[in-house]
Amino acid sequence: MQINRSIYRSNLFRLSEGESQGRYYASKVRPDRRNDCYKAKLTISEVLPSDSRTYRLVARNDRGAMNFAIKVEVLDPIAMTTVVGVSAALLLLLVILVFALGYAYKGRKGCFKKKVRKQDFICTYDHQGLRSTFCKKAFQISF
Repeated sequence: MQINRSIYRSNLFRLSEGESQGRYYASKVRPDRRNDCYKAKLTISEVLPSDSRTYRLVARNDRGAMNFAIKVEVLDPIAMTTVVGVSAALLLLLVILVFALGYAYKGRKGCFKKKVRKQDFICTYDHQGLRSTFCKKAFQISF
């Protein structure tokens, strides 16, 4: 049986097929490929979280009416300021981590350098207690 009339309803509006009201448009009901099946479409442009509600389609023909309900829940997307803020914080954390690792590597590398102080010379003395001209460095490696 052919659908004679269809009406979309919510607590804010009532639209017959082919009508529009504000951001809402009710398309005409069209037959589907399957036998005794029809396609109906309610289009909401620029969807807002306030559009979350139950919408109903009432389809009528000579034999009576059928009600179809669909609950629409519009989820708020993540705000762009939140995305930018989190991205900037992660980038800053990465930069700090790179500098900290670089500093630690440089400091670790520096620990193994040989440090020589003036007093770290071993000199030989002759039997009269006079200092010889031969002195060699005594290296002290500190960790």
